[in-house]
Amino acid sequence: METFLQTIKREWTGIDRLRMDMFFQLVRFVLRNSFEMMKMKEWETSVVTRFLELLTAQVLHSTSGAPCGLQFHILDLYMTELAAVGSEV
Repeated sequence: METFLQTIKREWTGIDRLRMDMFFQLVRFVLRNSFEMMKMKEWETSVVTRFLELLTAQVLHSTSGAPCGLQFHILDLYMTELAAVGSEV
């Protein structure tokens, strides 16, 4: 997850508009699978804490250097994907 966030953060501004939808989907896919992994681990506190630390340090913190578009996209997806995974039986 850390490597993915570092890579997508570094490359985000270089993605041309014709391929942006693909990268929006990729971010959604990784976020969804991260939530599914945490659910499989039964929302273990240490796993969730590590995920939130990574997300905060790599994307959400003001000193992370993440492009605003990436930050807004992740914030837009976060609750939707969490609700989708959390509501699955």
